[in-house]
Amino acid sequence: MTVGIFRSRIFTAGRAFLRDGRGVSAVETAFAFPVILAAFFIIVEFANMALTIQVGESAVSSALLRFRDAGELGASAENDIRQGIAAYSFGYLKPSNVSRVTVEAYESLDALGNPGGTNGAGQDDEEGTAEADSSYPAWKVVVVISKDFITPLPRLILTNRKDFTYRYERVIAYYPRIEESEGT
Repeated sequence: MTVGIFRSRIFTAGRAFLRDGRGVSAVETAFAFPVILAAFFIIVEFANMALTIQVGESAVSSALLRFRDAGELGASAENDIRQGIAAYSFGYLKPSNVSRVTVEAYESLDALGNPGGTNGAGQDDEEGTAEADSSYPAWKVVVVISKDFITPLPRLILTNRKDFTYRYERVIAYYPRIEESEGT
């Protein structure tokens, strides 16, 4: 067999391979699959974040409801809130997922909104309401929850962090009760 015949057979086989449609779908799949896989990972991560935020919202509200009923936040409030969030999250959040709990006590809602607890210029109080409002304490509670990503995609393309965080802020306070006998 001469070199010319061998070359012509190779070129003929090469042209036949390029015109053959049997490998097209495999090549298209090889190009499309990474994009589809990345989109799936992104959807899974957004679902994980949304679930964590909603479960955390419910757990924080339920954990703080006990303190609202009791009317005070004690010295161990931060640890109690952390344990309450873990208990009310249906096992989805652990105490280690609650990265920070901060409780700030204020004398009243007025002291929370205005440093020093005074009204702004031009605002007049009705008689007796300033004293009544200042007798009810208020607390500002900040809870930061962090949860690990469940797919490797965020670590590969976004950041070096392995978790995301979400911050909840709540104010626990009591409004003065309006006596029904005053108006009648």
